[in-house]
Amino acid sequence: MDHLEAVDAKLERARGQLRRLREEAGECCRERSRLILPEECGPEEWVEGRRWVYRGGESVLPLGWSIRVGELAYNLRSALDQLVWQLAAAHGRCAGGHGEGECPGRHSEFPIRVRRDPGRLDARLCGVGPAARAYIESVQPPRRAGGWNASRGNRVGVGLGMLRDICNRDKHQRPLRARVGWTGEWPRALGSEALPRGGGHMGPVLGSGGGVRAVGRELRYGQALLVAWGGTDGSGLEFPVEAYFEDLRHSRSGESRGAPVSETLDACMDSVEVVVSRLRREL
Repeated sequence: MDHLEAVDAKLERARGQLRRLREEAGECCRERSRLILPEECGPEEWVEGRRWVYRGGESVLPLGWSIRVGELAYNLRSALDQLVWQLAAAHGRCAGGHGEGECPGRHSEFPIRVRRDPGRLDARLCGVGPAARAYIESVQPPRRAGGWNASRGNRVGVGLGMLRDICNRDKHQRPLRARVGWTGEWPRALGSEALPRGGGHMGPVLGSGGGVRAVGRELRYGQALLVAWGGTDGSGLEFPVEAYFEDLRHSRSGESRGAPVSETLDACMDSVEVVVSRLRREL
């Protein structure tokens, strides 16, 4: 019998959940992008030209979607805990001094810690062989003020840290919500090149005295995102839109507005798969 049969089943279920969540989030983003519409700016406004305004509804993904993110995270977290149980059972040696005094037991768990805590590691990994323990310690998530730090190349630890945050938010606080917004990447004309711009948020001269300026990124009804004046009407623009987790500490890319949903869930999935693949050798 494959000792990791349950682990593999949980991973396969998580892959299916991730695929469906990614598809639904992508469709929501495309729908919201289509609701960013051009409107004329009148002479009474600060500039005469054209602006692009969001004319859609709520930009937060449904609560049911957030619950499913929690279920995906639970399957990944449970797969890691089941992996540690099997490692402790396979190694066959135990220091005792806990609960029922043998391993594996209810104390067996895959630790994901952002602070060094040898005592907690000893308890959670009691009975696990030295090679497996050393690897698990090596992929604990690094952290620094302002977000996840992948600068040392510990991408597995970064993904595990994201998974830890999602699980903690889902279990102990309100469900993790995702909001849809313009990425800030310059919009492109459908089937053509991007609307030209210069440095920062200000575009170059378009014709005579023209330019382009970004004025917002939030998708809120009536909120203008972009203003263009002089030399172009920028017709048929397509705005890149992404879903972001609210209040989730993260950054592989330095993004401060939130954690991109697709990137975050992919990182969680990738890290767990790498850990399972590596520790499978110890069984």
